[in-house]
Amino acid sequence: MLNKFDALRYFCRLADTLNFRETAVHFAISPPVVSRVIAELEEELGETLFKRNSRKVTLTPFGEQLLPQAQQLLADSEKLFKRKKQQQSISGVVRITALDLPEKAYILTTLLDKLADYPNIQIDWQTDVSKSDSIRQRIDIGIRSSISPAPNFIVRKIIDERPLIVASPEFIRRYGRPQAVGDLQNHYPFVGLVNPATGKCWPLTVNERLSFMPRHIKLTTNDPYLELGMTLSGQAFGQISELLCRPHLQQGRLIELFPQLDYQAWQLYLYRPYQVITSPAVLTVFEALSDILQQIYCAEPHQVR
Repeated sequence: MLNKFDALRYFCRLADTLNFRETAVHFAISPPVVSRVIAELEEELGETLFKRNSRKVTLTPFGEQLLPQAQQLLADSEKLFKRKKQQQSISGVVRITALDLPEKAYILTTLLDKLADYPNIQIDWQTDVSKSDSIRQRIDIGIRSSISPAPNFIVRKIIDERPLIVASPEFIRRYGRPQAVGDLQNHYPFVGLVNPATGKCWPLTVNERLSFMPRHIKLTTNDPYLELGMTLSGQAFGQISELLCRPHLQQGRLIELFPQLDYQAWQLYLYRPYQVITSPAVLTVFEALSDILQQIYCAEPHQVR
């Protein structure tokens, strides 16, 4: 017998036409071939599908019962193969620039797993703390954290976060715990992150009303993990992304110096440039990344307070 799916196609077509010749013409075969396939299908099922006589062909009760099931099965298989074909037709390099997030390996691994059905999509992942020029550098998708996203991007907010003022227990043992935020300006060593746009250290900023540059800067760096490491070592205090320092706060390796402060919230967000036509590959990766980031940062066990 033919492939069972093909046999069901013959059956459904014959059930529609109730004419062996018309069915044969539709499939570009001879009427005897249709008769043979239907007979073999009936033998396979152990039931008669059609009543035949010299004047007409009609469905048997079993044939009437089988018909909607066969039609649904064929429709589902067509959707499956059509979707597979569409996935394989989506192709291209998708260039992503992202913060140096602690979960980056998990994010990228999960993304590649999600794209397993899209074998012709290639990911180019670059770690970058600056706001990249999406046109000049041909960036398709970005992951950033800032107070407010740039207006010339399509943005999907993931979560609010705060840049916390933190120190290690060793720092407090060495220098004592500051009693007020103003004490940090003059009396305590600071490790600061460099603003890539200016090449200078970011000031310590709580909100629009409270911002200053500590006078005792012990180290400046463009590496947020080095900033975190120096803070953990007790060499200096730092103002560090809540996403980076959260596990160390939970385990007691860092202490939030002023938990009562009303920090201005930053946003962790996913973005892509406005374009007249956006490639299906970029749209596919954008949606997959959005799901992954929401899962990591918005799920209850990981909720940023």
